Formats: sequence, C-alpha cells, structure tokens
Amino acid sequence: MYEFSGKDKKLMKILISLLVISLFFVAPAYTEKDASGWHNRDYFRTTTDHKLKNSLNTVEKYHFCFQGQCADKTNFWEKFNAGKYGSAIKELEYVLRIFPNHPRALNMMELMAKLTKSPALAVPWYEKALKSYPYYSIIHANYGNYLININRIDSGIEEVQQAIKINPKYAKAYIYLARAYREMGKSELAASNAEKAKELGFKGDIFKQDK
Repeated sequence: MYEFSGKDKKLMKILISLLVISLFFVAPAYTEKDASGWHNRDYFRTTTDHKLKNSLNTVEKYHFCFQGQCADKTNFWEKFNAGKYGSAIKELEYVLRIFPNHPRALNMMELMAKLTKSPALAVPWYEKALKSYPYYSIIHANYGNYLININRIDSGIEEVQQAIKINPKYAKAYIYLARAYREMGKSELAASNAEKAKELGFKGDIFKQDK
C-alpha cells in the first residue's frame, strides 16, 4: 500500500482547502424558495396549469379554504372567527408568499388592515403581487380602490387607470374611478366614468360602497 510522505500530505491539505473555498464561492445559496419551489406562483394560471391548480388546492385546503371545507383548524378562517387576527394575518402572508396575486387573500388582507387599524397593511402585498405579475387588471383595480379608501387617492387613481389600460372593458375599474372623483368633488369625471361602467353592463348603484 502506498504511504503518503509528509510533503504529499501537505499538498493534499492545500488541494482540499482550495476545493472547499471554490465550492463556497461557486455553489448557489440555499433558500426556502429553492427547497419548496412554491414561491411567487401566478394564481391566474391555475385555470390552465393542472400542477399549479393542485398546488393552489393544497395551499387553500390548509390555510385559506372556504369555511366548512378546511383540512384542519389552523387555517385563516378558524383564526379569523376566533378573533386571533395576528395569527390570521400569518395565514394570509403564507398564501401570498406562494400566490402573491391571489385576489381573495389580498382582499382579506385589506379587511385585516381595517380591523387591526393598520391602514397600510396590505400595501406591500399588493406591491409584491404587481411586481411579480403586473399584467392583471383586477389586481391593479383592487389595489387602486384600496389606496383610494385609505386616502392615497392620487396613487389609487393611477392604479385604476392602469387597470383600464390593460383592460378597457373592465367595468369595475370605472366604478372605482367614479366613486373617487365624486369624493374629490369632480362631478363631471364621476358622471362620465359612471356612464362608462353602465355602458359595459353594470346595473347596480355605482355610488353605493361595497360592504
């Protein structure tokens, strides 16, 4: 059997050290995203992507299911109904880390903002959704309406207008604009946007705020 000399052993130690250093600089950093592969998925693609739909079903089953259809009692609705708002928000955050543009989860984050008296609570989550997937009119419109409701009116109007640029036939966007302009005392703009919403098929009371 070959026996390494002292010189050989020293050389091997140097080579091993260099290998470790190279791995340190070359190997990609390990992240939770890499481990799960679930982060930043597009909610609206679940209608056409079977695997993505299964992922959504799993997330909702345990964290944001419809009431009465939950896998356990640790989901958002159980915590929300128990008044455990902090824990309920954590469930929404989990959902939105995986599906950042999940519209119902974003809407519920708005409600939690109101209930916890933290008006801007949903802002970073909408920003994340739009940074990841900026091409859905419903998210721009909902975010704009939310900003309008927390008195960031100019920014809110810009978001709603962006929704209309993406989809000029999205009636709800015109409703949000009509309400905003009415609050600002801009009656002509309010009327023209209300009329546009009606032209697109809206038949309700435009100036009645959603509950």
